[in-house]
Amino acid sequence: LTALAVQRLYNKLDMSASSKIKVHKLLKAIITKAHQLEMITKNIMIAVTPPKAEHKEVEVFTEVEIKNLLASLKDSRYYSRYYTLVYTAISTGARLGELLGLKATSIKSGYIIINNNLQYINNIPTDFPPKTKAGNRKVTISKELENMLKRLTVDKVMYFDGYVFHTKNGTPYRMANFNKAWKAILLEAHIPYKNFHVLRHTHATQLLANGVPLLEVSKRLGHSTGSITLNLYGHAIKGYDEKIPE
Repeated sequence: LTALAVQRLYNKLDMSASSKIKVHKLLKAIITKAHQLEMITKNIMIAVTPPKAEHKEVEVFTEVEIKNLLASLKDSRYYSRYYTLVYTAISTGARLGELLGLKATSIKSGYIIINNNLQYINNIPTDFPPKTKAGNRKVTISKELENMLKRLTVDKVMYFDGYVFHTKNGTPYRMANFNKAWKAILLEAHIPYKNFHVLRHTHATQLLANGVPLLEVSKRLGHSTGSITLNLYGHAIKGYDEKIPE
């Protein structure tokens, strides 16, 4: 194993820059530890240049797009059942897996508890904890949204572990199926396609633009550090650039 071989590996990897960085961190930790334990004579990772991070501008939906999206979804013949899910995403900034994993017991007076991330493993819905400790959180919600969510929890078919968002058979929505529906929802609303995750970006950007403190937004999103929030959404803070010279 040589530094050149690792560098060539990075060049061949067909994945995002963030995933390449994770690979680099893992290899560096393994090889550095092996060197410390004298299992190898040389730490080749010292000579390896880490993959560069891609800094893409965060996409958001405009206020008009959000308004049109909700209006279209509410009256949709085929997709109105997703209205509350989308409305919750817009109002909380929660990730799709967190929304699909939301359970009736997590709906409280004035807030929801996000402590579950639903994933399908071998076609079986499986509960996972949030990615980080900070991901386990309380998120305040309006009374209107609280009532919308509670109406879903009295559904008689909601027997499959109490998932709030579920099919007519009571099973939770599959992420792949919802993502297909999401494309159709945007098409029906005449809105250019953006990933569902963009709703999370939109929520965070609007909060910061309206003067909500950075750390409060970071907690709401479940980020492990405020620096993650700042790197993603710092541009949205009013007067951010003007205050730097001060």
